[in-house]
Amino acid sequence: EYGAWENVVVLGQGEPRAHACIAWDVRLSGVAHIGFFEAEGEEAAQVLFDESSKRARARGIGALRGPIDFNTWQDFRAVSAGGDERPFFLEPFTHTKSSVWRAHGFVPRTSYVTVIAPAEDVPFAGLVRSDVTIERVTPTHSPEIVAGLHKVALDAFHGTWSFVPISLAEFAYIYARPLADEERFYIIVAKDASGEIVGFFVGAPDLFDVSGKTFIFKSVAVASRS
Repeated sequence: EYGAWENVVVLGQGEPRAHACIAWDVRLSGVAHIGFFEAEGEEAAQVLFDESSKRARARGIGALRGPIDFNTWQDFRAVSAGGDERPFFLEPFTHTKSSVWRAHGFVPRTSYVTVIAPAEDVPFAGLVRSDVTIERVTPTHSPEIVAGLHKVALDAFHGTWSFVPISLAEFAYIYARPLADEERFYIIVAKDASGEIVGFFVGAPDLFDVSGKTFIFKSVAVASRS
């Protein structure tokens, strides 16, 4: 309905040597995303990027952006610093270094920083306003909750790099797991006096931290009018 994707595979002696998926969306004119990138060696990577660019141009695409697995609501970003450290749970990155993309003509257009801080240094008290109520979403939530989350997310993330205004159905699919798994995920909403959602955050304990002492603030969104 909103676009399509195409897999590109490079073969060597009859065996796969590189793979990527090109995705284009009618809601993001003139742009295609390339993701799910894997390559065995520089030569295979070069052939892969060349073929991917050729196919994108054949469809009238003027810009190829990556690494992005379908869109920025899914995994994207290349690691540019931090060595070989394991990512945090839920961190939306891909398993490629930025140097690979730079070597093939991609230029950084945006950057993100993951920060870890002691809980006592996070100003939780200052985040609470008297004109809003704070609630945790449970698996028994009403459909209106999902619609409210979707509305705030589109508003808050609009204008970010390579943003695609996904439909309510797409949003509900992406958030189905965290909405259903109350033991692992925390979805906290802020509501105004009328009961409308004006902000939310999604978080979870870091499953990669065996000490169990790290909590991840995955997504934070606040309506622009708030």
